[in-house]
Amino acid sequence: MVVGCGGARQQVRYDGLAPTAAPSTVPSVKEVYDAVGWSQPQDWCRDGSMLFLSGVALDLQYEPLEADQVFRRDPITGLYERLTNFPSPARSATCSPVDPDQIIITTSNNGTENDEVWLWDDGNLRALTNNPEKIYAFSGWSPDGTRILVSTNEDDVKAYHVKVMDLATGSMTSIFARDKWNFGVGWSPDGKYAIVSRLESQEDSNIYLVDPMTGAATLVTPHDNPTLFTSPTVSRDGQMMYVCTNAGFNTTYLARIDLTDSTYPLTTLFQELNVEFEGYHLPQNGVWEDEEWMTLSWNRGGSRVVEIRNLRNGGDIHSPDLPPGLAGGFIESWDSRRFLFSYSGTHPRDAYLYDLETKGTDRFLNTSPRLDELVPRMNVELVHYTGYGGQLIPAFLYTPAGFQRDGTSKVILMVHGGPNGQHRPTHSVFIRYALAKGFAVLAPNVRGSTGYGKDWLDADNIEKRPVALTDTLLAWNFLVEQRIAHPKRIVIEGGSYGGFVAAYMATFYPGHWAAAVNAVGIVNFFTFFQNTRPDRVVYRTQEYGHPEEDRELLRQLSPYFKIFETGLCTSPMLILHGRNDPRVPVGEAEQIAQVLQDRGCPVELRINEDEGHGSAKRTNWVADDTLIFDFLDKYVQ
Repeated sequence: MVVGCGGARQQVRYDGLAPTAAPSTVPSVKEVYDAVGWSQPQDWCRDGSMLFLSGVALDLQYEPLEADQVFRRDPITGLYERLTNFPSPARSATCSPVDPDQIIITTSNNGTENDEVWLWDDGNLRALTNNPEKIYAFSGWSPDGTRILVSTNEDDVKAYHVKVMDLATGSMTSIFARDKWNFGVGWSPDGKYAIVSRLESQEDSNIYLVDPMTGAATLVTPHDNPTLFTSPTVSRDGQMMYVCTNAGFNTTYLARIDLTDSTYPLTTLFQELNVEFEGYHLPQNGVWEDEEWMTLSWNRGGSRVVEIRNLRNGGDIHSPDLPPGLAGGFIESWDSRRFLFSYSGTHPRDAYLYDLETKGTDRFLNTSPRLDELVPRMNVELVHYTGYGGQLIPAFLYTPAGFQRDGTSKVILMVHGGPNGQHRPTHSVFIRYALAKGFAVLAPNVRGSTGYGKDWLDADNIEKRPVALTDTLLAWNFLVEQRIAHPKRIVIEGGSYGGFVAAYMATFYPGHWAAAVNAVGIVNFFTFFQNTRPDRVVYRTQEYGHPEEDRELLRQLSPYFKIFETGLCTSPMLILHGRNDPRVPVGEAEQIAQVLQDRGCPVELRINEDEGHGSAKRTNWVADDTLIFDFLDKYVQ
């Protein structure tokens, strides 16, 4: 089972090679996206077949697909079979632990996030859930293959409840129905308990063992101060539970709970102070007893470092041979001696194979063989600049081949979402195309970002929001003072929370930016709270503030009111949104576009009718990025 936990300049070259130069003629966005593939291992079934999600047809010479689909690789012939043809992306595929011809598949629904659960049964695909207005999240097969866990909001739009579905009858029984977010995360190996994770607040969570027959719940993470417990896995003997936690520390680490002791004591297993632990893979198939090996993932400076440890002797540490980037999603073979995983860094996300005996790493799929011919490789360095109060802010700087710090370049300041996201040095088609167009890109991780401990994560909450916004603004100073950019050739771009920041900066500091790109961003916190999905409100108030108690702060931060009340124009703004966005509803885009149009300000709006919180379909990626770079060509001289 794989689970993920939630200064000086450092040069990071992805593949040990100098960045390639942009082609003499920049190809169209469509040409580039037609050459982009990706794959993500999903499961390694007991008959040796493998399941993948892919954005290209693995059965048809990597023909580009509109949306991710599920493919199965035959263990004997090595040929691929397409199992789905959904209009929206498939999200996951998981084999029955008993019958490899039974596969649970989940899919999204035109960006609504109202996910559906399907059963692929020996060639027949049928829906297990049939309410497109609700969300159903698959949460794990029972060990005997007769039941599944489903987390859903079908009973309460403000909460997720955990249910058990009997696959023979299709009936669902609620076993954990409380307020807020409650999600099933798996089963104990003997099937006696379902494992449930409950998010009490943004900083506090709990893990329960729940009897799937009676619903009796046992709390195994008793604690006093706000603490996160995530990614639980019960050992094969049922005596221990592994969890990621930050109990008593600023950063996350791997710990073990003794389930045989009614006080459930917590023991630290692997920890590096001031380094975030990101996840682990614990073998479950039982061939190698006593969890002989385990993969550990650490977030070091934004890159993910994977270690493989022999738990019997505490040593024998080795790692897959990979350039800096993101590796994850480890899935073991049924002999527990090999595993599949995904890696993204030098290229789009693709499947790799690691052999524990030979310690060899091989690329399993190469779904983008032509991409390097069309756009330059990414060259990235980790830099730091001075933020509010003298605090050093980490950021990734991407530069095209031959880049000179001469104060003439055009730069995109890319702001991540979340706000508790983190920019990572992983592959980005958008960044590679920007480099081909002659832009450099700076992606900061200001206060409020994940990856640097809970103190940094909480440093932008509510009244501290202006500090984090100042951190972003001071990136402009850094670009100009270090002669990375010409002061009139800097663009600010972001999605989700990053879209809010782009709109805020374009509104409050219009003279700084040649243009702004706001994708699915908040512009009016009051309409956002009125219209966002109801289950999200309690957690968003902990981040942004309460619409009544913090009314004046939220009004001051909302770009819409600044424009409406002053009548001033922003920097030229491109607004992108999905009609079906449940997180930041489309009214945010429509109201700021309207108020700017009414004042004759330079603004363009694109709404994708079949998307939600960001685009997930290839056609819309092409249309969005084509519009972005046409817009930048117009305003960045």
